[in-house]
Amino acid sequence: MLPTVEGIKRKPRPISWDEQELLLKSMPGYLSEMVLFALNTGLRDQEICGLKWSEECKVSGLDTTVFIIEESRTKNNRERIVPLNSVARSIVASRRDNKSEYVFDFKGRKLERMNNRAWRMAREANELKSVRVHDMRHTFGMRLRAAGVSIEDRQDLFGHHAGRITTHYSKVEISHLIDCVELLCENRRPELTLIRRVV
Repeated sequence: MLPTVEGIKRKPRPISWDEQELLLKSMPGYLSEMVLFALNTGLRDQEICGLKWSEECKVSGLDTTVFIIEESRTKNNRERIVPLNSVARSIVASRRDNKSEYVFDFKGRKLERMNNRAWRMAREANELKSVRVHDMRHTFGMRLRAAGVSIEDRQDLFGHHAGRITTHYSKVEISHLIDCVELLCENRRPELTLIRRVV
């Protein structure tokens, strides 16, 4: 459900590649990594802030990992698998030495939300006040659709299983979902590669 103001649903506001570049360049490193991770996984704000290393799982037969978020932390109360494309994997790899139980932390502390002062300042600096953190999820969906990813695969990637499947995916299914999110990297311009900044 979309956020509402006085009972009126707010329309999604996906961002363009140019707007993405502006936002990322205006943010401290930790937040730009979180935003880029959201754009490449479709995870919600609280799913990213609460993402733990203990939720990372090696995929048997594939040289990769996925995250499995337990049902108590998802909006629809269903366990969710999070396939990682090369951008998301590089962000995870860059944070492995953070010595926190959380993938995304700030100076060793868990972040409560992405919509913080740095997020609001980046929006305002680029005249993107109408863009909200949840719009990163809308952008993820829009880009998957533009890349030709089927509605069924998009539902799986969003965690909208609708009773069709569970997170007990086969190696082939996980590989297919990784291929789907990898399409987001192919449509990316080279200058959008994230360079981690020291904050």
